[in-house]
Amino acid sequence: MSLSQEGKNNIRALRGWAKSKGWEKLPNPRGRPEQWVSKTADGQQFNNLVIKPSGSFQGDLVLGSGIPRFSCRIGKGNHFNPFTAEKLTASAGQHIPLDKRYW
Repeated sequence: MSLSQEGKNNIRALRGWAKSKGWEKLPNPRGRPEQWVSKTADGQQFNNLVIKPSGSFQGDLVLGSGIPRFSCRIGKGNHFNPFTAEKLTASAGQHIPLDKRYW
């Protein structure tokens, strides 16, 4: 499955958003999803953005894992969509579609 131009634009926007917040892009060993984080003063991970540009098709994954997607968490368990500023449940917040027009 190839990522649409809309999805590629959304990835660029998400990277710019995370960078503007001062979040750090973590190293990406062994092809893991792209991850941006910010940490508290004591070094604990606090905010998190994960970008998954391709769907996963392993055995018993939850619905929504088969599409290009991202997740964003602010603080402990507070999922939201940076494009809409909408607060989301944990399950919805882990599978936000990349191939969608948000603006």
